[in-house]
Amino acid sequence: MWKKIDTPVASQPIVSIHNYQSERYESYLTSITFSADVTNAPDGAELLWLYNGEEVGTCEIDETLTVSHSIADCTVQVKLVDSNGNVLAESETETVKVSNGFFSRLIGFIRALFGMLPVKEQAFAEN
Repeated sequence: MWKKIDTPVASQPIVSIHNYQSERYESYLTSITFSADVTNAPDGAELLWLYNGEEVGTCEIDETLTVSHSIADCTVQVKLVDSNGNVLAESETETVKVSNGFFSRLIGFIRALFGMLPVKEQAFAEN
């Protein structure tokens, strides 16, 4: 007879953009703060944010990426990297479509005049 030996399996790290939407629509000049949900991150792991495919830089796991005053469509992705820069996990890419037609720009201009520009923050998940 075979004897089953239970060996603990190390869980793989997982990273995702909090409140992820594959595609979202925002108003002209909206500022958006993205945060990441991270599971099973090893010690020393950091977030690597990408904006339009370009690396923005690494930061601590609890830090965010803010896209200020959006005027054009963009993409955002986050990766979990170790201290050597090796990718441990990566999120799906979120696409932000910005309404930037004539009337959207006019409304954005008026909002800016009165200090009423929209700000969207994706709050951290409660653990």
